[in-house]
Amino acid sequence: MPSNYPSAWGKVFLGEIISTIRNGTTSQQMDYATPFPVTRIETISEGLINFSRVKYLARPEPAHLLKKNDILYSHINSIKHMGKVALYDGMFPLYHGMNLMLLRPNESKVHPKFLFVYLSSEFGRAHARKECKSAINQASLGQGDIKNLKIYLPSLSEQRRIAEILDTIDEAIQKTEALISKLKAMKQGLLHDLLTRGLDKNGKLRDPKAHPEQFKDSPLGRIPRHWDVRPLGVTATLQRGFDLPIQDRKMGDVPIFGSNGIDGHHNESRVSGPGVITGRSGSIGFVYYTDTNFWPLNTTLYVKEFHGNRPKFIRLLLESLRLDRFTAATGVPSLNRNFVHPIEVTVPEPAEQDRIIDVVEAHDARIRTEEQYRDKLKLQKKGLMYDLLSGNVRVQI
Repeated sequence: MPSNYPSAWGKVFLGEIISTIRNGTTSQQMDYATPFPVTRIETISEGLINFSRVKYLARPEPAHLLKKNDILYSHINSIKHMGKVALYDGMFPLYHGMNLMLLRPNESKVHPKFLFVYLSSEFGRAHARKECKSAINQASLGQGDIKNLKIYLPSLSEQRRIAEILDTIDEAIQKTEALISKLKAMKQGLLHDLLTRGLDKNGKLRDPKAHPEQFKDSPLGRIPRHWDVRPLGVTATLQRGFDLPIQDRKMGDVPIFGSNGIDGHHNESRVSGPGVITGRSGSIGFVYYTDTNFWPLNTTLYVKEFHGNRPKFIRLLLESLRLDRFTAATGVPSLNRNFVHPIEVTVPEPAEQDRIIDVVEAHDARIRTEEQYRDKLKLQKKGLMYDLLSGNVRVQI
């Protein structure tokens, strides 16, 4: 926390600028939908209110109905998530459940959005982490601990202006995230078209309605005339990965792939790149590509033989199959290569595979560009929050 704040800012404790602080209802929460959604810890796990992660009350409880500008505060959680907050906008009815603290700003003393921003900043989160009482797998904060948060408070008009400035950058972040989500959804449709219609020599999607002569019937439906239908096992033969003790997963030049992606590095490789790897147990169905030599762990399946196909195309093919659907019926879900090798897939010639890869990589590059822009905005917001909330940068009223 900065040592020098503007002299005009008043020092207050959180308890002095809120009118209400309380726990939520202890009534039983239902999994089935009713007209009375109620919060739980997961509802604000992403720093906002997520209505897809609520439960429900059997009957309304007016005393626990949230009001617009109420702030929900995570006070029972792991230390990592301690002090997370979300601001309720009042658009849809929502009831306050247990394991989240309700803070109701006194709007004659503090602007609700300013208080929300302060609590979600490093100043507020650091207080939560410092004051919480640790226990096994979780920590907790009492009401007194929360109310003792020290805040240097500018005037209401300056609070409002700070909130407006941060709203502007939040809006840019949200628009960018919405665009990223749209591009990722578009990619799924693009992959479907590319893997069923393909690209002609001019790089155009084939049209089965305008040019039916370019297609033929197959066990998988209408496909381009020169494509083949083959079992996956003779298109890309999968092989289980190898054991490697945890103590051997040290820093090196060779990436070690587990079911969750890169699990470390090693000085030796078991497989020559390029390679395609998918999760066999743990995170099943995720598919990774590497253009270097690599070590696949025994929690993965890797493509041992590409049978003349392009590795990057095989990655797209495996992604499209959603391999998590083919897990073995065991206590610990796992992916058995014998289950997926017989799956029939459609395969174009390598030259067309290259064209398909180029289109997908161009789309992926657009997604990465937007993700980098979003990350840049988030970094700018973090610095801006520090400057504005510490008074290092003053706003024009």
